Amino acid sequence: MPAIPTADTQQVGSKLLTLLACVDLTQAELDPEDVHRIRVAIKQTRAWLKLCRGLTGKTTNYQQLVANLRSLSASLARQRDRDVALLTLTKLARKYPGKKMQQLVEALQPALASLPPVAQEAAARQVIIDRIQKDLALFTQLTIPPSTQADVVNHTYAKMCKLGNAALVSEACTELHAWRKLVKTLGYQLAMLDMKTPDKARLLSRMIRLGSKLGDVHDLCFLQEMIEGSALLLCQELDMGPLFKRLARERAALLKTIRKRYCHVCPPPRQQAS
Repeated sequence: MPAIPTADTQQVGSKLLTLLACVDLTQAELDPEDVHRIRVAIKQTRAWLKLCRGLTGKTTNYQQLVANLRSLSASLARQRDRDVALLTLTKLARKYPGKKMQQLVEALQPALASLPPVAQEAAARQVIIDRIQKDLALFTQLTIPPSTQADVVNHTYAKMCKLGNAALVSEACTELHAWRKLVKTLGYQLAMLDMKTPDKARLLSRMIRLGSKLGDVHDLCFLQEMIEGSALLLCQELDMGPLFKRLARERAALLKTIRKRYCHVCPPPRQQAS
């Protein structure tokens, strides 16, 4: 996860509105940097809306806005995931320059690059964007009291620690990804608060580092899922063993690092009395 800049709570939603007004998201092939910026802005906005929920509750407008933001992000995810998968594959090829590995990479790169980037029709996406712009404008008028912000952040922190404990036990890609999303949410929320106290600044720094490592794990998991999925049937006749072995090795090394870092983020779970 990249560095999270501090942001005023009333400016987060406005930032996304500006991006949506400036970028034409109805194109079949979008600029990768635009996709990344908008998806980050959506994640920041959803983290900010959870602060708003502490003030407004789960109103119909709130639920509709969150659902539309999730839908828009999902429709952009395919292109972003494809680009990240190609980048991850390139990094692995550089780290493991053996002949078998290079042959697999050469076979996989065109198959990954040929995946269609858009999973949603332009007209349907524009309808969602129009709804987001209308509903989000209402929430940008809110001022969230510090006490409400603190309550929501404490709740996010507790939930993040609980999910992290479970994810490190299971080591399942789905649970690790869910943990990563909460880590990012907490990071975005902390960045919106007054960061004068050292403990909050320190926690934010740790969330950034932890989120970055979990992001690397997600990229490895997703690359393997894409290769194993029906979208890459043309590559099924190839022996993916060498590649999957290296993916597992990289993932294990990252999880080892994460465990060392995680012990400084959350207290260990209580041992049950025998």
